Amino acid sequence: MRTRSLFLTVAFLGLALGLVLAGFQARVHAPAPSVDPGPIGDPGPSPTPDVPMPQPDPLLEPYRQLAAAIQDRDIAVLSQLAARTDGVAYHAHLALARFYRERGESARANTHYAEALSRWVDPAVRREHAASLEQAGDVAGALAAWTLLLPDSAAVEAIGGLADPPAAAAAYRRARLHQAAFQVVQKDTTPAGVLERARAQAALRDFAGAVADFSTYLRIRPDDAQARAEYALALERNRQFDAALAEYGKLDAAGHAGRGRVLQAQGRTTEAIEAFLSSADAEARWRGAQLLELAGNTNRALQVYTELAASAARVADDAALRAYLIQARAGRDAASGQFSARLTPGLAYLAGTFTGHWPAMGPVAPLLPPALDVANALARDYGMDWARIEVEVALRGAAPGQQIAIGQWFLEQGLYNRAAWIGMSLLPQLPAPEVYRLAYPRAYEELVLAASARYQVDPLLVWAVMREESHFQPSVMSWADARGLMQVIPSTGAWIAQKLGEEFVLEQLFDAATSIRYGAWYLSYLLDTYGGDVTAAVAAYNGGPGSVNRWRSSPLYRDPVDLPGVATFQETREYIGKVLASWLAYRWIYGTGSGL
Repeated sequence: MRTRSLFLTVAFLGLALGLVLAGFQARVHAPAPSVDPGPIGDPGPSPTPDVPMPQPDPLLEPYRQLAAAIQDRDIAVLSQLAARTDGVAYHAHLALARFYRERGESARANTHYAEALSRWVDPAVRREHAASLEQAGDVAGALAAWTLLLPDSAAVEAIGGLADPPAAAAAYRRARLHQAAFQVVQKDTTPAGVLERARAQAALRDFAGAVADFSTYLRIRPDDAQARAEYALALERNRQFDAALAEYGKLDAAGHAGRGRVLQAQGRTTEAIEAFLSSADAEARWRGAQLLELAGNTNRALQVYTELAASAARVADDAALRAYLIQARAGRDAASGQFSARLTPGLAYLAGTFTGHWPAMGPVAPLLPPALDVANALARDYGMDWARIEVEVALRGAAPGQQIAIGQWFLEQGLYNRAAWIGMSLLPQLPAPEVYRLAYPRAYEELVLAASARYQVDPLLVWAVMREESHFQPSVMSWADARGLMQVIPSTGAWIAQKLGEEFVLEQLFDAATSIRYGAWYLSYLLDTYGGDVTAAVAAYNGGPGSVNRWRSSPLYRDPVDLPGVATFQETREYIGKVLASWLAYRWIYGTGSGL
């Protein structure tokens, strides 16, 4: 979605007022906004309608006052309007920020920028704020503001000019801009610069370069335990196993998990098990239990799984599933039952213990907040972008019933990400039908139904994958370069396009129709590949068919229910449970014999 400066917006308001006062009556509709709602917490750009023309609707009287105050540069009236609790306050604070900035009163300008951004997060306004802080000499504040804008190219440039190279590299690294991080410290000889260069090279998979720079840094700072752990990992990934073992040994208990991985890679299974089980890290202990199972020591593996299943670790549900399977396959039904109760819905479905029921209460009537009437008037006379600001500001203080109404409004506008965010935030305390439909929306329904019918795949599964992959954000891109609603990586997208006999255009991975079509085709292909095994298809969508084929060849794999237990990618293991749970929820809410 394109973002333009709001300076034109306030100018247009003034022009609009002049035209209205002159007796002109016109309605000019702005182009409809993109359906991209922006990431959760970033509602998207501020409106930029062509020429907003206030109409004589009483609901819009505060906006006409705003237009007049901007036209007259009346700071007193703008200050009064800024004290409101609606979208008008946002625009008033922004106008005040710009007026004060023009007058060189940076402190006041920055106060109003901050107030505006606390109501509505617009990247263009944040850029203005960052530049204003920079002009005021507030380097720390400017750096903080620019950092929030990464990976924006203007932010990369600004941070490079404001921060010393190691600090800039650290900011880029946290934003996963590893090439930029490497470039800014490529010739830096300070200890901090050498460390950041090592980290950048490790992220870029130049492990030999990372090893060299970590070694240099640790000769200067030998007591930096975090850097030593990163050095040991770089050695491990560079397959310098003996050196990695030595470095992990220097980390004492913190090095046990790393020692276990290296020992396992060297085929020293018994030692690897003891190293993993000596670690306090839940993931390491999970790996130790897997190795125990493979070695035939089921009883000890069960002890570890039982301990992990009772913990709050991310691996708890997977451990509960393995413990359940060990007990159930040994015919100990009573013992297996205690673990069945701990399974998350997706894993319970795999185990055959899912009841098909979700927490639910009766319907809850949405409470229409006044802001929705104002928003609809704004949509009619100013454009949808103006309406969205009004609604987003109202959401911040809305009661649950009002949040439901706002979520339903978002659904009507195609802002599925925002609706789902409201639904998921409300669901734990308000499991009502209306909330479930917000949390699990049928986003882009026509596109999904058409692609699903064309490629013979369950549309509810497509929605489940879309929900977990992108949270319904068409423009999102992952650290692994997966793009769009269905998070298709470019190489897979090019292969799908070839299979479909069409030209591959990289930018179209962000196009909703293309992403849904490619994702549905790929799901259909994977389902065919694995004989309709949804679990394997879902796992392959995330981890790749090669990985799934390797996991299914494990001695521990008997049935689809074993796949989470043999998957070596933590992300894929989590992904299987999440997608299956979303699929079950969609089937319950919208499927035949719906529970709602």
